Amino acid sequence: MIDLTEDFSLLARRSWVRRAAEAWARAEAEALTLTVDFDDDAGEDWARLMQDGGVIGFVSMVRPLVFIQALHGEAIHNESPDGPVVIFVPRVDDAIFRCDPESIVTMFGGRLSSTALNFDCFSAEDLWYSTV
Repeated sequence: MIDLTEDFSLLARRSWVRRAAEAWARAEAEALTLTVDFDDDAGEDWARLMQDGGVIGFVSMVRPLVFIQALHGEAIHNESPDGPVVIFVPRVDDAIFRCDPESIVTMFGGRLSSTALNFDCFSAEDLWYSTV
């Protein structure tokens, strides 16, 4: 298990403007030949990065955080200190993470549906689902 407690505690102190997050997602998607699925009008807090109809990553609109499949890692253009923390995963549905509940609640606040997340074993997709 990869413990995200410390990362999330640090990220909870950083904010990310939605426009910047969406611009980052769209620029990376263009560079990687991906599509972005994001509905700001619906109040979504994550953009999904898609390839061939499947989800290969998630970009948070409220914190500078990205989960993306590792095979795209070399092409990520994460050069700005103001850019997101990029966490590479084998697959977005691999349950390889854990985190103290307090850190997740601090990071996502009222967006978290705690009943939908097992804090001791979750995937990027599980986190997306419980905080979208």
